[in-house]
Amino acid sequence: RTPSASVSEDGRWLFVTLADGYETNGIDVLDLRNPQAPPRTIFGAWDALYSIRGLDGDTLYVETTNGAPRGRVIAVDLRDPAPRAWRELVSQQDYALQDAHYVGGHLLLNYVRDARSMVRIHDRDGKFLQELALPGFGTVAGFGGKGKDFETYFSYTDYVTPGSVQRLNLADLSVREWSRAKLAVDTDRFVTEQVFYTSRDGTRVPMFITHRRDLVK
Repeated sequence: RTPSASVSEDGRWLFVTLADGYETNGIDVLDLRNPQAPPRTIFGAWDALYSIRGLDGDTLYVETTNGAPRGRVIAVDLRDPAPRAWRELVSQQDYALQDAHYVGGHLLLNYVRDARSMVRIHDRDGKFLQELALPGFGTVAGFGGKGKDFETYFSYTDYVTPGSVQRLNLADLSVREWSRAKLAVDTDRFVTEQVFYTSRDGTRVPMFITHRRDLVK
């Protein structure tokens, strides 16, 4: 088992994550205010993946596959981390949760839906606020930051859009482009559409078609 450590934003807690493959892990915590404090196990059943995404007071925001192979978000009280006391903030969806972030008092959940990114924004109690408007059928990554930040940044790209960095204002949840890679080609001449086909076993398969705008199909 491979250990790794991180310190909470307020400097009080040391979290030690023990990795064991890609399906299960464990997490211990130490109170840094007390040099003699022994480690306490928060997650020790080795029954799922647990990733700490943020801390607000004594409340941990955790992304987990516990009871949810496609991922969900729970709140765990450090004073009582037993499973019976967990609160589910965002339940498992029909699409896979790629990663979750707690920034500026918001939960930013990056899903993969039909082979493209979809970002849903919730408040700290799990209430759905809105889906992030993206320029097209692309891929996003990023959303780094702290619990009290007022902004965060993420990257976006798709088949006809060069890599760009977008700024998300966490006060009004508006998005504006911050920077974009410059290419020596006019990609506005092309367009991408998404279609679906059914395979022989009944699986609904997404497919992207990129072509010139003036193409007669």
